[in-house]
Amino acid sequence: MEKKGYVWRLALTAVCMALIITATLIQIPAGRGYIHLGDALLYASSWMLGGGLGTVAGGLGSALADLLSGFTLYAPATLVIKGLMGLVTGLVFQRRQRAGWQGLLATAAASLWMVAGYFAYEWLIYGWAAALAGLPWNALQAAAGVVLAQPLLLCGERVSFLQNMRNIRR
Repeated sequence: MEKKGYVWRLALTAVCMALIITATLIQIPAGRGYIHLGDALLYASSWMLGGGLGTVAGGLGSALADLLSGFTLYAPATLVIKGLMGLVTGLVFQRRQRAGWQGLLATAAASLWMVAGYFAYEWLIYGWAAALAGLPWNALQAAAGVVLAQPLLLCGERVSFLQNMRNIRR
């Protein structure tokens, strides 16, 4: 029975990763980067998968999207930043059955980490002024991810199939 659960978790991780890639590739240009729906799906994936596999799906899915969209320079930073976003939210959701306020706070905290992480990375690559100029765009991306994740999380709590997929990780 354990082997079946492992296969389901692996398959679900691959599906979540593909959804994150696809949602990230649907882009609205903003500054040097873009606004996308991938972060909302990263949060939903971390809710379903937990911290460990949420890290894999979020980090790899987002980094692969950077590679596919021509933002190769950002892929290493994205792997770490988005992976840790998945870890933080996944660990909070492992402790809580429902998203609620804790889910909102977890996604907000992970989004602040994203803004700080990209600010630091852009400071190293482009310098202080350019990193500061990119800050509003990263904050907008972070806010969009938090806001768009909440309906996904609430729907996920009410759809029995998604609840069953979430319970496989236990």
